[in-house]
Amino acid sequence: MLRRLVKFPSRLARRLARLVRPQAAPSPSAQPPRPSAPAPAPSPTAASPARPAPKRDVPDVTVTITETPNPNARRFTCSVPVMKGGATLSAATRADAEAHPLAKALMEFDYVSTVFLSGDFVTITKKPTANWDEMIQVLEGVVGEIVAQEAAAS
Repeated sequence: MLRRLVKFPSRLARRLARLVRPQAAPSPSAQPPRPSAPAPAPSPTAASPARPAPKRDVPDVTVTITETPNPNARRFTCSVPVMKGGATLSAATRADAEAHPLAKALMEFDYVSTVFLSGDFVTITKKPTANWDEMIQVLEGVVGEIVAQEAAAS
């Protein structure tokens, strides 16, 4: 049985989420950007840049991955709730997933077939042609990051 425990420090989770976000491919006719004139040097009397906003305290989330009787599905159990108040969400299309940020992010991946969220876990079903070895770490990172963000927001 596959079983993995991973702690997601918030900084690592944010970096991982940036890596897995789908980005639009550049169009073939796009021209490379032309260098612009150098920016003028700031004057010594110019105001100092604004201080960055304080970062929210994002909790560390532990994600445990277990196999299910279905070889195309894996259960990702989190150390914090995924859904609150006994609610569940089952999404088989991107339109179904619009109701929850985690489901929406997971359905963006071409190899994800369905997503089921309940309590402290999410079950992800892949398309039969996809390989778990190639995608499980990415999915684990997305689950950990978004669950941590949702926990910090509430």
